[in-house]
Amino acid sequence: MEWQNTISMLSDRTLQLILDQHPEHPTRQRKEGTPLDFLMEPDYLESLWNRFTLEERTVMSYFLFKIRDQVLTYRQMEKGIPGLPAARFRYALTLLRRKGLVYTVRRQWGELGYIIPEELQQVWRGVLLKQIPSSGYQVEPSTSLSPFTYPYPILVRDLFLLLKHIHDAPISLTRKGTVRRRDVKRVTADCRISAEPFLHLGISFDPNNAYNLSEAILFDFLIHLGLLVEGDEKWWVDQEAANRWFQTSPRRMTNKLFDIFRTRMLPQDPDIQYILDLMVSARQNGIYSFRKLMEQGTAFSDLPDHIKPESENEFLQKADELLIRPLSELGFIHIEQSKTDILWQWVPAMTEMTLPETEDKVYVQPDLEIAVPPNTDLAVEWQIASFSEVEVEDGITRYHLSKTAIRRAIEKGWDTESIKSFLSDHSLIPLQDSLINTIERWSEDINRFYYRDVRLLTCRNKQTADELSDTPVFQAFLERVGDLHFIVAADNWDRLLEEMGKRGYAAPRPLSEEEAQLQETKRYAHVSETIIRSGPSQQGFKVENVFPDLEDAFPGFHQIPKIWWKHFRRYHETTLRDLIQRGIQIQLPLQIEAKQHETPLVFNPERLVNEHGYWVLYGSGDAEPSQEMKVKLEDIERIKLVVPELFS
Repeated sequence: MEWQNTISMLSDRTLQLILDQHPEHPTRQRKEGTPLDFLMEPDYLESLWNRFTLEERTVMSYFLFKIRDQVLTYRQMEKGIPGLPAARFRYALTLLRRKGLVYTVRRQWGELGYIIPEELQQVWRGVLLKQIPSSGYQVEPSTSLSPFTYPYPILVRDLFLLLKHIHDAPISLTRKGTVRRRDVKRVTADCRISAEPFLHLGISFDPNNAYNLSEAILFDFLIHLGLLVEGDEKWWVDQEAANRWFQTSPRRMTNKLFDIFRTRMLPQDPDIQYILDLMVSARQNGIYSFRKLMEQGTAFSDLPDHIKPESENEFLQKADELLIRPLSELGFIHIEQSKTDILWQWVPAMTEMTLPETEDKVYVQPDLEIAVPPNTDLAVEWQIASFSEVEVEDGITRYHLSKTAIRRAIEKGWDTESIKSFLSDHSLIPLQDSLINTIERWSEDINRFYYRDVRLLTCRNKQTADELSDTPVFQAFLERVGDLHFIVAADNWDRLLEEMGKRGYAAPRPLSEEEAQLQETKRYAHVSETIIRSGPSQQGFKVENVFPDLEDAFPGFHQIPKIWWKHFRRYHETTLRDLIQRGIQIQLPLQIEAKQHETPLVFNPERLVNEHGYWVLYGSGDAEPSQEMKVKLEDIERIKLVVPELFS
């Protein structure tokens, strides 16, 4: 759930109550953005973390590294987590909710849950992971990893070539709306990404279509980038969206693809996601050891043990299958693997290093071949690809001018002069006359026929048609073809209707905007359902406009007499049993002064039993929570419930 949407669902009163929990922040009353935008500042979150109680740190870590994009349901919360009983979990969660760091959500049928908005999660994880120095798992191997051919992942090249082939010849759909194997094979022929590294990810996709896992992944990327359009009969490329995409910088392009991979395809396994967080926090231009990363990551003392990833060889194999291999196959990282370790290096566009400048010049040769250097601007290469044939051999891409390619380009809006001008502007060597003559000759052959967009106006009888022909004002719009029919240029249609209306003709009305949009949607609709099946985990939940109070942390607390937690005193045996039973029920600690103990102790009550006529309280002390203790009620001198600071 997004930050802006979450905050927009809170009332002014709730926002003010949250603001009141942050009196020390100087800019909390700023006018721009949402009133709580200061919670997105890393420095302020770091100061909050330093003031958190151990329970608050544990719950926040649990959210960030275990729950992540899921919803923590009330039932899950009631189970607690190892080392933190449900009552203390609820209390710490209440504190975080009051500070505006965790939000309450509810389904329509009443199921309650808790979330941290996506953007806030990202900032928080950055704050915590910053405390783990990446230098601790950076290494200097004797030999460097494989050199980078491009500053961006291989995935960018595969998507480029896939778009090129679909742009040249859209994918035809069957009557059932599925794709044919021969079309998929044609458009993915030059893609180098294979399916094997993704087999362990558990990716689910439509089995009715004739594509395999790697092809489904590529199609899914195109859909989420808004580049693939679906009609009743074909899939084709959205030309404007493609132009915008290839004008994107390599860094932004790579980060966008990485985000799609992480949220759509990578398993939501908390350990894998946590390791990836550590890897992303080390996005410098260096080489890193995966085993050292695990050792360094598990040294993060503020994370409970059950949240930290394992450090055995089994986990190394799990991470290799679910994380390292997919990242390597898509080209986000380069790896060097041994039996005991994996070294990796991020592709340059994923790091903070300065990327090489791209060039907009190519070699247009007399033999109609266009040589495109590796560092050519993708926006320029995309334009070249739109009016030439592509050939990929041994990873080298070549372009060839042909009559067929020029015809396709002209059909998609290019003209001969634009093609010649583009080649002239971007060629490092002057265009040869023979090449220009060849393009012009092809253009003459292609442009022997022309067409224009027109509408056919049909009259009910010849008399009406003659009236329209004889009216001077209509002669500028109408071209008569036969006794009853007229051709009208599409651009003149609205003006014709206006003139006909002025003269009392019941002219056919144009489609309304809504009807036109509906018809257009049926014919040319962006793909509505994605290839890979994965939906948002928070679907169906809505943010509740609530500010938590005492009952949220300890249900039934308001029914407890204040004297039980305000005063440390002696009670009658019946009242004493009631007080202890209520402490067990609500899971509140007890402060006890007993005969066999020299000083008062804080006692976590678990059960009260009658043994041979004597009431005995069992539980554990704060000093040694793993060791069971018991106290006879007859030995208790003074007692009170220990309530958190929020309630006292």
